[in-house]
Order: sequence, then C-alpha cells, then structure tokens
Amino acid sequence: MQDLLKRISLRTKIIIGIICLALIAGAVILLYLRDSGGDNIVTEDVSVRTSDISKSVTAAGEVVTADAEKISFSTSKAFKAMCVELNEKVSEGQHLILYSNGTYEDAPADGFITSINAPSTGYTAGSSNYIMLAYEDKLALDITVPEGEINEVSVGDKAEIVVNSDTSKVYTGKISKMKALSTTQMGTGQKSSQSSSRGGMSFGGGSSPFGSDSSTAYYTVTLTFDNDGTILPGMSAVCTVTISEKKDIMTVPIEAVSFSDTGEAYVKVVSGSSVREVPVTIGDSDADNVEITDGLEGNETVRIERKGKS
Repeated sequence: MQDLLKRISLRTKIIIGIICLALIAGAVILLYLRDSGGDNIVTEDVSVRTSDISKSVTAAGEVVTADAEKISFSTSKAFKAMCVELNEKVSEGQHLILYSNGTYEDAPADGFITSINAPSTGYTAGSSNYIMLAYEDKLALDITVPEGEINEVSVGDKAEIVVNSDTSKVYTGKISKMKALSTTQMGTGQKSSQSSSRGGMSFGGGSSPFGSDSSTAYYTVTLTFDNDGTILPGMSAVCTVTISEKKDIMTVPIEAVSFSDTGEAYVKVVSGSSVREVPVTIGDSDADNVEITDGLEGNETVRIERKGKS
C-alpha cells in the first residue's frame, strides 16, 4: 500500500509540474503579444479619384524693411540736437534733426530710424554723419529653400505671407532676390522646418526612393510685400511659395503607393475578391495625394494597408 501511495504521489507531482510549465509558457506568450502591441493589418479600399495637387515651400522668417535712405547732416550748419531716437517710427515731414540756427532736417517719407551717427553738439557734420531711414511701405522677408527645390522657384514668383501678429490677414508678396550661394547646411540627425512636397510623404509598404540626404544645402530667398500700416519690422511671419499647381488630375492617396525593392511604384488594385499589384508611374504629390501619370485608367479601386491594433 505504501508503494502504491508513493507511485501516486510521484505521478501527481509530475502532472502538477507539467501544468505549471504550461501556465508559465502561456504567460510568456501573452506578455510577448502584449509587448508587440498585437499589430495586424487594417485594409481600406478607395476609388482612384480626380483632384488638384499643389507643390509649395513654406518657411518662417523675420520681417524687415525692404528700402532705406541715408539722410545726411548739413555740413554748413552746427548740429544742436536729435528730434528722434533709434528704432522710432516717424512720419513724412516729421522733424529729425535740429540745427543751432533753429532750422530742421525732416523725414522725406514714413519709416523707421534704423541707424544714427550724429556729430557732437555745436559742431558741423562730416561725411560720416547720417541717419538711416527705412521706408515703412515696403517690407521684406528672408526664407531658406532647400537645394532640391531652389531650381523650381525664380524671381517674380508670387507668395502668400501671414504675419503672426494677425493671422486673419494674408499678404501677397513676390520673390525679389535669390542668393546664388548656399547659406546653411544641414547634417545628419538635424531636421528642417521647411515643408517639402515629397520629403514628408508616407508611402505604403516597400521602400521609397525619396530618401533624405545626410547633408542638404539651403539658399536664401528674399520676398517683398507692401505694408498696410499695421506691420512692424521684427515681427515674425510665415511664407508659402507655390512651386507648381495641377488641377483635375488622376490621383490616389499617398498610402496607396508602394515601392518594390528596385524602386518601381505600384498599387494594389481590387477587383471583386481578387487583389493584384499594378505598376504605375507617379508624378507630383502633396501631403495627401500622388499623381498617377500611367498604369491606371481612373475607374479602379485601390487598397490601402495600415498597421493597426488587434
């Protein structure tokens, strides 16, 4: 009887051990699934559509005055006092300089005093003495454009400018000057505030040929626009330069486009219960859509695949 009890006890211990191992294995599997997020593929079928695509460069900068005039002191009258201070806003006809004989030098136009180099009181001025008056009516904004898009903008191109002090107004400016040499360079790990037509594209599965270089040169572009009397130099503004615009073209959502290992673009076309990969030629793009120039007729349904949580 004792031998029987011992054998039963041994079998019980083995069974309990197997159960414990199974519980531990199950717990490990559950923890793995939880940590991996339980990712699964969520699909969405959308129709090929006709839409507009606009490529643009958006950048921020500081507003400055575009035109200035150097106002010289009289070399025949003794200087007595300045009537204005540095950075003061002045109106046309306002007194700027007072001479010892009681006469004045007046502002030729509305503007801002950006520099003063006055002689000593009681002395006549020399050639190095002047006041710099920056005109109020014409303003400028410097932005930087990446090397991949600098050849797509040119002097005379129009832009929309929004000053952060009043975002309800949109000013129309134009490119007045472009520097021929790069002014800034970005190394690996740095990020640009510029918005690129393709740099921010998030394509579907596969690899995208639009990789970012480890180092990118940027060029200074100057835009000019008219002041409505409410903008002051030093205010910050955001400018959008439209590079190109296409209307009523065949497009698919960005996420519908994938790339093969050889860099060829394709979409997954849905027909009933079947799905097939169709090579396509892509054109321009914006934040949402990609132009399809070849490979589709325009009446297809394409599949978008995203990672989701189970």
